[in-house]
Amino acid sequence: MHFVRYCYLSRNGYLLLIIFTILLLFIGGCKKHPMLPEPPNPEESIILVVNGLGETLSIIHLDNGEVDNDVLTLGLWTNHIVVNSNGDVAYVVNSGENNIQVIDLYLLETVCMIDVGVGQNPYHLATTDTLGFVTNLLTNTVSVINFKEYKVVDTIYVGVAPEGVLIQGNKAYVTNTGYSYGGYGQGTVSVIDINTMQVELVIDVPTNPQEIVSDPIGNLHVVCTGNYMDSTSGKIVIINPEINCVIDTVVLGGSPSDVVFTAGGKAYVVGYWGGLMSYDWQKNQVLHNAFNPIVKDDGFMNIELDTVENCIYLCDFDDDRILVVDLTDESIVNEYKVGDGPVCITVRQ
Repeated sequence: MHFVRYCYLSRNGYLLLIIFTILLLFIGGCKKHPMLPEPPNPEESIILVVNGLGETLSIIHLDNGEVDNDVLTLGLWTNHIVVNSNGDVAYVVNSGENNIQVIDLYLLETVCMIDVGVGQNPYHLATTDTLGFVTNLLTNTVSVINFKEYKVVDTIYVGVAPEGVLIQGNKAYVTNTGYSYGGYGQGTVSVIDINTMQVELVIDVPTNPQEIVSDPIGNLHVVCTGNYMDSTSGKIVIINPEINCVIDTVVLGGSPSDVVFTAGGKAYVVGYWGGLMSYDWQKNQVLHNAFNPIVKDDGFMNIELDTVENCIYLCDFDDDRILVVDLTDESIVNEYKVGDGPVCITVRQ
């Protein structure tokens, strides 16, 4: 699901903008403009927010609760953001421009754009220390990126319309939604051996698998969103990676899109329709489904867990905000207003 907003300037408008910018530089010299936000402190905890409609990055400073909106321009149809293990670089997947935007978080500047090829529609990214695995929705492939060289070094063919990707051990797991010509075919998960860069197995799963996440004991939970209608509602299927088979299914309803896990045994799920849901990931039993959600609200796109603050953050696309839910009593305790149409968040601690 993509949302696009267009803005136009006349040629004279561009000329006036350029002249005005030059005057500002002439007057202010090379000093940083006082209205521009400072880059985040390397030691502070922050939430990075990708604003899909605004095509910008917002930063929430968790230490003081301040929000810097639209601090950096992103690409068209941004779908995903990943921070490296050092916390100093972020990678943003720009689906509409077929590239991965590399951002230096210490300088708050774009380092480069990694081109994945025309017509790919890159969707999600998973990383190792040196490599990135990017699902390409329109070409049924995964691009392998070398982050030292900032270029694609391999292409792996997977299933139809891949979206989610997870690296666990020496395997990469890719969810193939099966979407083609207005309908959904068989959902599958491709298992890639990252030593050989070959698909070694394909596992059948329910309709429209969009995300795959590992729980605290290593089982894989595949978020199957369904067809956005009651006829095929959302499910979570659990795969044991040791035998590469589906071992259980949790029926939630709605259109789940993302899941996180607590050490205490709860899994929290968000859906664009269905609100905030939950289940017991140890027993695989539903606690709150789409008909009895913890938070009843449409528009949730993404969820992140904060183990330090014992809370979860909900990315609310429709209302341009990030909701904070305290896990002690599962109540909303705060919200942050961010940019236009937030689609994805990540926490750097």
